Amino acid sequence: MAQHRKQGKDSSAMEGCWCNCYFVFLLGFFIGICMVVAIRSSNNKGEAKPKISIDTLFVQKQVSRNLGVAKQLKLKAKNVQGSELARRMRILCWVMTAKHTHKTKALTVKRTWGRHCDKLLFFSETEDPEVPTIKIDKVQPGRSGLWTKVVGAYKYVQKHHRDEYDWVLRADDDSYAIIEGIREMLLPYNPEKPGFFGYRFLPFAPAGFFSGGGGIVLSKAALDRVVTMAFDGKHKDCPTVAFSDSADDVKIAQCLYAVGIVPDDTRDFRGRTRMHCYDVDLNVKPDAVETMNPWYRQNQWWPVKGGLDCCAENGFTWHYVIPLRMYMIQYLAYSVQVENVVFFSKAAQSGISITSATHQ
Repeated sequence: MAQHRKQGKDSSAMEGCWCNCYFVFLLGFFIGICMVVAIRSSNNKGEAKPKISIDTLFVQKQVSRNLGVAKQLKLKAKNVQGSELARRMRILCWVMTAKHTHKTKALTVKRTWGRHCDKLLFFSETEDPEVPTIKIDKVQPGRSGLWTKVVGAYKYVQKHHRDEYDWVLRADDDSYAIIEGIREMLLPYNPEKPGFFGYRFLPFAPAGFFSGGGGIVLSKAALDRVVTMAFDGKHKDCPTVAFSDSADDVKIAQCLYAVGIVPDDTRDFRGRTRMHCYDVDLNVKPDAVETMNPWYRQNQWWPVKGGLDCCAENGFTWHYVIPLRMYMIQYLAYSVQVENVVFFSKAAQSGISITSATHQ
């Protein structure tokens, strides 16, 4: 019996060895092809590039197994990393909505990026069980009621859900957020210390203010401090809800500054923005800066540029995003996989002709 077990172990070891050898052989085979192409190209400068025809079905048979394993490993790694980050930092998202956009914008947020929040709440001037929304009382109609909604929402979150979050994201129902990107940015920060993040403008407050629609992130400590030390007339420099104009993002900045909380830098290491107060297309087009609203252009806290290098590769909030585009971004951000076409893209760049043949 012991001898039989030993033979089984030896057989498994041999199978593993053969798998490793097979993988090394395939790897060497493709490296060899690339080297031959490179040498022939360098030795025939000025001459027409030789076309090497590769049968896609043959290639797929040879590499699909390795691609499949690589994709599974990558997916597992992302899931493990995402789970670990989620355990380390819980993000509660609250979304400001209105009665006339419950069935369109609010439900779209719920069906797309809102699913990635650890807790998702919607605040409105009316209750709606389908979304569902939490009603804020005494909200004046239109934009004049925004500050009342903001104060009411923050107080509700801090009172009823304080033990369920480390960070709080405030967004509008036409905002789009990639929660995993927020977690990545917040890795160096401690939620037990005041933190205040967003897309920054110059005027109206000592160190500027953050766009509400572009998303505002507060640490647990920051929310505790502003609710208990600033709201409801607790600090003279924090406007009460009696000042009911529409500049709620300016007011929250003033209240945070009043209790000693200053804004943090949300850009990446190259100075590119990660949070945005406009939709994706208005940022990435080459003439974005020239076509911006003059106020927007003149009141930037940080330099802004257009084109594909406008924004960080791990950007995570945008504003003025219509429902249809939310679904599109959700698909592109979470469903599209590029691993399947990497080899063929590289081959095309090298002048290799990719053909498709039918094998019997």
